Amino acid sequence: MGDLTKNFSWSEFNHSSLVPGYFIPKTNKNVFGVEVLCIQLMQPIRDYVDKTVTVTSGIRDMTIYEALRNARYPASRTSDHFFWCELNPIGSGACDFTFPNFKKLCKKVFHFIIDKLMYNQVILYPDKNFIHVSTDREHIFRYPIKSRRPILIYRNGTYRVYKRER
Repeated sequence: MGDLTKNFSWSEFNHSSLVPGYFIPKTNKNVFGVEVLCIQLMQPIRDYVDKTVTVTSGIRDMTIYEALRNARYPASRTSDHFFWCELNPIGSGACDFTFPNFKKLCKKVFHFIIDKLMYNQVILYPDKNFIHVSTDREHIFRYPIKSRRPILIYRNGTYRVYKRER
């Protein structure tokens, strides 16, 4: 059982395996952001996949960002993973996640997200076996701010805009 939604808890979002023993402290702001992320995106994804969804990267700070860059992950200084902080004051909250049978199910889950959910950004990383999602900004901020809604695929070190095949 989770403390954010029925399947997700705070502890899944506040650390990185790249920095063992390091945890981002709980604040009202970041717990709010992660809770909205779980309600709006992660719990519906978990319910759709009907399998264990594993968060591989949740909220970030400079320590986690630098560890990701040192490990050659394509981490951005303007990522929504930096929720409401000095690096990204309009960061809406984001996470990267994977699930069993990723290669087989990733396109199905990717299309579920872009067709059924409200998000700020979705990126499929098929070679790295995870999907990135960030919360729709209108669910986070009290003032009007439009979400970007880009849909991207990252392959061979390059981002490209996803164009749905008709």
